[in-house]
Amino acid sequence: MLPLARIYIGYHFSEHFELYIDAEGIAISSDKLVDSRFGFNWFIDYHWAAWIGYRFYDKDISTDKLSNRVSYNALVFGVGHTF
Repeated sequence: MLPLARIYIGYHFSEHFELYIDAEGIAISSDKLVDSRFGFNWFIDYHWAAWIGYRFYDKDISTDKLSNRVSYNALVFGVGHTF
């Protein structure tokens, strides 16, 4: 079992629109992972949604055999369908 923390906060300012913050992270010893997003969801109808936002990702993991450091900022967007 790993110590993972996650939070999602969304504010619906109408039936179809939501502003959100979504973040999760894990830390063990000197290793860490942070993945956070904030953005805007548009619920087009019951099955379709679209979103746009900003994402920050930072990972720093080191072992005897591996050292992995990744960090980026990105504009994200997408369209989704549920059945």
